[in-house]
Amino acid sequence: MANPLHFKIILQGVSVWNQWRLGNPSIEPDLRGANLAGLNLSEVDFLYTSLNAADLNSTDLRESIFACADFTAANLSRADLSRESPSAGGPGSGTHSAVFASANLSFANLTNTYFEGSNFNQSNLKSANLTGTTFDYSDLTEADFSDVTLDRSKLIQSSLQGTILNNAQIGNSTLLNLDLSEARGLDTLVHNGSSIIDLSTMCKSKGAIPEVFLRGCGMSVEYLAALELMQREIRGIES
Repeated sequence: MANPLHFKIILQGVSVWNQWRLGNPSIEPDLRGANLAGLNLSEVDFLYTSLNAADLNSTDLRESIFACADFTAANLSRADLSRESPSAGGPGSGTHSAVFASANLSFANLTNTYFEGSNFNQSNLKSANLTGTTFDYSDLTEADFSDVTLDRSKLIQSSLQGTILNNAQIGNSTLLNLDLSEARGLDTLVHNGSSIIDLSTMCKSKGAIPEVFLRGCGMSVEYLAALELMQREIRGIES
């Protein structure tokens, strides 16, 4: 249940809320279960805010601060969490360590958003726009990325165990230091251009990446043949 005072303040608008936050830096706001659907909260400061099970359906959250905020089981369907440019979504933008576990982010706009160490465990991101989005060291375990747009996105050292990627669109993306062996639906991805996969990802995935996915990322038949030969030699050495 949201703190009545905190809920009353957020309903007065972003400028009032942010000014209150500046004057009360030690308070961690409680907006659990609050109905904030459809509001214009662009540039809101949700640093350390509890938004568990809050309703943020279709809410405007552009250029907002989510650092260490807790959105567990919140409804962010069709919400706009985007940033105007990639530079605005880089380190220091206030999007690190946020918790979106079991949250509904279907059809949400996360364009150019930078996530570092964030938790998307079992979250629903079906049909979300993740163009230019970066996931660094984030937990995407069993998250549903079906039909998302991942063009120009970065997945860097994140957990993808059981992550569903059915019919996702990807292109000009960067996949670094990942274990893709347990990601689901890699063979269904639609490639809108080549993507970068590093050797660490190939090694961590232990040969369990579908060839059709690798070819879609731009790997040639000759390279894949050489890679298969190398993997066979490694398996021979290990045995």
